[in-house]
Amino acid sequence: MIRQFMSDEEQPEGVRITTLTGCLRQACLQSRFDFYYPVETLWSFLRGRIGHLMIENGHAPEDNSIAERRFYKDINGITVSGKPDLLLPNIPEIVDFKSTDSIPLHPHTGHIAQLNFYRLLVSGTFPQFQHDTRMSLLYFTMGKRSRSYVPMWSLRETEEELNNRLALYIEGRVNGWLPDPLPKHERILCGWCSMPGPCIEALGEATSLPSVGRIKRGVKVKIGGIVAPVSDIIEDQIGRRWCILVERPYLVERLSVV
Repeated sequence: MIRQFMSDEEQPEGVRITTLTGCLRQACLQSRFDFYYPVETLWSFLRGRIGHLMIENGHAPEDNSIAERRFYKDINGITVSGKPDLLLPNIPEIVDFKSTDSIPLHPHTGHIAQLNFYRLLVSGTFPQFQHDTRMSLLYFTMGKRSRSYVPMWSLRETEEELNNRLALYIEGRVNGWLPDPLPKHERILCGWCSMPGPCIEALGEATSLPSVGRIKRGVKVKIGGIVAPVSDIIEDQIGRRWCILVERPYLVERLSVV
C-alpha cells in the first residue's frame, strides 16, 4: 500500500513550493546524492497521504471549494508550482492540512511561508485572493486537531521572499554551494531529514561525545520501529547532537532509551 501511494505521488515539472519552504540545504543535497527515507518515517508519510486523500475525495462540491488543484507561476523562466489542499474562493480562504505526531504550539515558519506562496500563485487565477485572504493550517494527529490562522504578507513581500528562496535553491543546485542549515528553533525538523550524513559532513569535522544524558555508546535506543545499540555520539559544528545507529545519524532528541 505504501509503495502504491508513493508511485501515485505527483512529480510536476519545475520547482515545487514545498521544496522552497522546507530545508533548502536538504533540497540541494537531494539533487546531488541518492537518498532514501528511513523506514521509521513511512508511517508519517502514510498518515499524511490518507489525510490528503480524504480531503480530495470528501469535500462538498456545493460549497464551491477547490481541493488539491495545482497552480503555476513563471519566475525568471523557471516554473514554480504549488497545490493547496483546499481553496474556498467565496470567502476567500486557503486551508492546508498538516499531519503531525503532536500539535505544535505555534505554526512552523515554513508553513506560514507556504500558505503565503500559495496565495501568490492562486491570485493569478482567482483575483479575489489578491485582497484580504484568510489562511489557516489544520494540524491533526490520529486523535486531535487544531486550527491555526497565519499572518498574510503583502503580495510584494511574498514575491520578493519567493524570488530569494528560489535564487538560493538554484545557486545551490548549479554551483555546488549549500544554503545554511535551519535556524535553531526549527532544527527538530532535522530529525526527519533524508540527508543527515552529507549535511553533517559538509559542516566540517564533528566532535565525538562520551554521552548525552542517559544515552551513551552501547546503550540500546528506540526510534519508530527501530531498536539498536548506539555505536557513536557526535556533535556537529552547529551544535546538533546525533547518535549513530546502523551507520546512520539520528537526532538525539528523537531517541528514547530502551
